[in-house]
Amino acid sequence: MSDPADTGNDTADFLLDAALKAASVPPNVPKANGRCLYCEEPVEADARWCDVDCRDDWEKENARK
Repeated sequence: MSDPADTGNDTADFLLDAALKAASVPPNVPKANGRCLYCEEPVEADARWCDVDCRDDWEKENARK
């Protein structure tokens, strides 16, 4: 039988695993390079797209490949 601390640790582990999976980048997405992957506009160093529209357009085009 587990005590409240065990239950809390199990919950924390579960949430951490879920967050790490959600934050991981799919293998078919190129790494950020300082430019939008769709329109080539400069972006922050860790960003891949300049806005949601570019991201959505990039995903639509690359889903067909």
